Amino acid sequence: MAASLGDHRYTSRQRVTVSLDNNEFLLDKMDVYSKNFRIAGSPQIAVGSGIQYKSNHTFFVRVNWNYLDQRWLDFNPVRRTYNTLQGVNFRSDLWNSIIQQTRLPSVIALNAFIGKGVSIKLNSSGKYLRSFCSLSIQNLLNERGIISGGYEQLRFDQETKNPERFPPKIFFLPGLNYSASITMNL
Repeated sequence: MAASLGDHRYTSRQRVTVSLDNNEFLLDKMDVYSKNFRIAGSPQIAVGSGIQYKSNHTFFVRVNWNYLDQRWLDFNPVRRTYNTLQGVNFRSDLWNSIIQQTRLPSVIALNAFIGKGVSIKLNSSGKYLRSFCSLSIQNLLNERGIISGGYEQLRFDQETKNPERFPPKIFFLPGLNYSASITMNL
């Protein structure tokens, strides 16, 4: 069994500098309201466990499960600036929907691995042909809605302040998938 627990956050506000391409002229400098936002890209809670059977004849079967939680989308800094929030009532539903970071749902994944090794004596010289076959099955429960990550688009509707106008880009894990391999050595 393995576990990893973390609390990875931004400890201060970031500063955004806006400039024209290939030009030193600054258009704007602004603070991003990102203090205490979670670092995106990996779960802050990860727990995994597994069970394995291994025979004396180079055969094994392994099943493991993983639980991932406290996963967050990468956020759009422009959405969390003073200029964007002007005219929006502080702590209103609209204000909260603009500024809050998006949390991804928790995930449980089940995986299996099977392997078998074989040795065949080729001739009287004592040489052996050794082969190993393995099969790996990921997402054994064929869950198709597992979000693996994503990010908010770097644009925002400044006129209507609608955070749903440009929805985040989301990535999904494939359903049941597998790989098989055979290796041979002389």
